[in-house]
Amino acid sequence: MLPTAHPLAVLFGDSFKAQSGKCVSCNRCKTFCAAFPRLYRIFEEADQSPLRPPFEKGREGGIPEKQPPHPDPSPLSGRSEIDRDLREALGLCSLCGQCELRCPASLDLAKHIMKAKIRYAESGLTRKERLVTLVDSVGRWGSRLAPVSNLMVNNPLVRRIAASLTGIDPRRRLPRFARQTFHDWAETRRGPTSGSSSAPKGKVVYFAGCTANYFDPAIGRAAVAVLERQGMEVVVPAHNCCGLPSIGIGDEKTARSLHEANLARLLPYVEEGCKIVCADCNCVHMMRNNAPFLWPTRETNRLAEAVTDLTSFLGGLALQGRFDTALGPVSGDIRYHYACHARTLRIGNETIDLMRSIPGLKIDYLDTFCCGMGGAFGMKAKTYDLSLEIGADLFKNVRNYRPDRIVTDAPLCGRQIHEATGVPTLAPVQLLAEAYGIPTAGQ
Repeated sequence: MLPTAHPLAVLFGDSFKAQSGKCVSCNRCKTFCAAFPRLYRIFEEADQSPLRPPFEKGREGGIPEKQPPHPDPSPLSGRSEIDRDLREALGLCSLCGQCELRCPASLDLAKHIMKAKIRYAESGLTRKERLVTLVDSVGRWGSRLAPVSNLMVNNPLVRRIAASLTGIDPRRRLPRFARQTFHDWAETRRGPTSGSSSAPKGKVVYFAGCTANYFDPAIGRAAVAVLERQGMEVVVPAHNCCGLPSIGIGDEKTARSLHEANLARLLPYVEEGCKIVCADCNCVHMMRNNAPFLWPTRETNRLAEAVTDLTSFLGGLALQGRFDTALGPVSGDIRYHYACHARTLRIGNETIDLMRSIPGLKIDYLDTFCCGMGGAFGMKAKTYDLSLEIGADLFKNVRNYRPDRIVTDAPLCGRQIHEATGVPTLAPVQLLAEAYGIPTAGQ
């Protein structure tokens, strides 16, 4: 039985209370999410606990009559046990955004959870939590020290020792650092990679993201080559992490610093009329959905309007008759994993349609939902087992379908699926590069 007041109204105060009356108690948010069942349980237990007064229902429903509308969750006194449970429950949310997509009342659930994460983080983050905000630093030094760094991070003994310092589960196989990052390659390359010598038909900016830059630069090389195959001049300005890992733990200060650094580098191109394209739907989701909500400035909104995922950009060229259809055949049974952030961007059909333009390719959806990776969520020792449990249905379907390969717009999801099933995974643009016969795609 649901509490009389929507449970999240207590945590989020007036900002959510205005929306909570729209809740129809359909329980959808409790059926596909790891965080919501626990959030409901905490509030149901708190409603009957000795610590009830801070959560006592007022006339408005859910907000204490004699308490401030935004109770500070940081002091661990009086209701420390409830606060601890709430913080752990919020840690189960990867900000995938599916609660908003599936909520029939269209409540901004994920955005309010993001705000709640920020409020809790203001009371301090642990060393292990802050590690995920250092993606650029870890990636930069890991690549510089490769292959030694790869030998170390994937040594079972080192992983067990490091687990206590990093919080990363020793069973998780970490991605290998690329000796030459994508940015290094982009700075030193000369001329178009696709062999085109004609004058460019337009200019586009490519945003690689951390995964393609430090761990899987083949995605970035394929993206540049395929874009140049369409006659585009591809610009790769220096850029850093989009900020999603930082905001995932509530570290708004770091996330905003990363965002503003990217703004300074990308906005001049936006003002020229360039699109910012990215082959990682997680980065696109952060720049298009999260950033404008957190920092609704003119500059942020301008960037959000210019950012698009790579398959949508290529699909737009196809609709205009500007997409190079000289694709060679690619055989095999391919399945498409519709990642959570790809769903929030609603790009699955465009990706599938683009892949179906490849001759001889058999491709269809996987009939499942989340893979359970959720960025750092699937790395942590606390949630590693849960991440595999969330993705269990997906892994079962992969084994039943037995596809030759799986494509997904979320590279980290691809790693989770490959590790769990052994089936090779790749980005859609890599499959396109293969069909074009571009050798840089798989290097």
